[in-house]
Amino acid sequence: CIEAGALVGVTTHYSRLKDFAASDKQKRFAMGAMLLGEDGRPTYRMRIPSVGDSYGLETADRVMGKSELGARILERARELLGKQERQLSEMLLAAEKQRAELEQLEADVQKKNEAAEERVKEAEAKAQAAEEQLRAAQRDGMREWAKEAKKKERQLED
Repeated sequence: CIEAGALVGVTTHYSRLKDFAASDKQKRFAMGAMLLGEDGRPTYRMRIPSVGDSYGLETADRVMGKSELGARILERARELLGKQERQLSEMLLAAEKQRAELEQLEADVQKKNEAAEERVKEAEAKAQAAEEQLRAAQRDGMREWAKEAKKKERQLED
């Protein structure tokens, strides 16, 4: 199917399938990851290209709560995972956390930039208004000076 140019959408928690897609030298596969919110729930947004953890154990931990049976099941599941798989999962979780922190920092910087731009616009508008007031005062002053000059000229003529 792939050689014929078919488009196929696949979702999996199976790491070997992810490895297969990542190692495809012909780049026939696009990998993506579901983004999770801070509470661990899915946001239903995809990050492409990206590799993500399945978060299966974390989701089970959140859903099953802190019961003794749930804790035993999760511990056994973690034991069944290979050491490399656990390390990869931990690295992916750390990378996802750093990515989320970076996105928050970028959003904060964007807000601060927008606020600074608004303050610059306000300052420019105030400067322009002050300049217009100064020009008006100068015009009024010149008119007053001209009136006084004419008045004195008349007095000299009388």
